[in-house]
Amino acid sequence: RYWDYISEQKGDCGVNEGRIGYKLGELFAILEKAQRDAVKSTRGTRTIVEKYAQKAHLVPYLVFPKLLENSIHHTNKVDYGIRQKITEKLAELERFESPFPKKLSQDEQCFFHMGYFKMNSILYEEVKTKSAKKKKSKEGQDEQD
Repeated sequence: RYWDYISEQKGDCGVNEGRIGYKLGELFAILEKAQRDAVKSTRGTRTIVEKYAQKAHLVPYLVFPKLLENSIHHTNKVDYGIRQKITEKLAELERFESPFPKKLSQDEQCFFHMGYFKMNSILYEEVKTKSAKKKKSKEGQDEQD
């Protein structure tokens, strides 16, 4: 049922973006990216996905305040606009009656995962694009030498 809906949207989840589960999933992906970038080697360190993913989509009110508190430390180490992304997502969540509900329905849990994976693909596509531009710029400089 959900996968049919996604394929109908052709990858554009515009309709889903108004769902609290979707917004929380996006925020979770951004917080994970901030942690991964701040802690260069996550080997031996549990990421927020490993530690909180199960609870984050079931009982957001228990998990997100802690994640946001920790994100302050992560964004202080590497802030390249990720703090702005977190702020934007929090502003989007403010329009909901309860931005961090005690429980997400099964539907909203599915939307959580959709938002998480969509935002992850966006964040890592940005990294690939920046890396390709940097490489192309370096190649151009080498040719000039």
